[in-house]
Formats: sequence, structure tokens, C-alpha cells
Amino acid sequence: VIDETDRLLRDAYQSWLPTVLQLTQMNEQQMLRYEGSPTFGPLRTLRR
Repeated sequence: VIDETDRLLRDAYQSWLPTVLQLTQMNEQQMLRYEGSPTFGPLRTLRR
């Protein structure tokens, strides 16, 4: 089980946390560079 956990934590999709931390510390000017990025492409705000 430990070996499997280590393997999963090394996989590429686990790099989401550094991306989130970086984006939460950006100012508005820096965020504009990411506006056209596929990272934000599929996200939608749904208000109910």
C-alpha cells in the first residue's frame, strides 16, 4: 500500500497544489496572463 501511495503522489496530476498556491498569491496583473489559459477555459460560475 505504501509503495502504491508513493507512486500516486509522484504522478504528474499531483502537481495541482503548487499551481493553486501560485494562483492564490498572484495579483490582478499576473492573473490576466492566465486568462486565456486552458486552465481557466472550462471553468464556469453557476449561480443559483
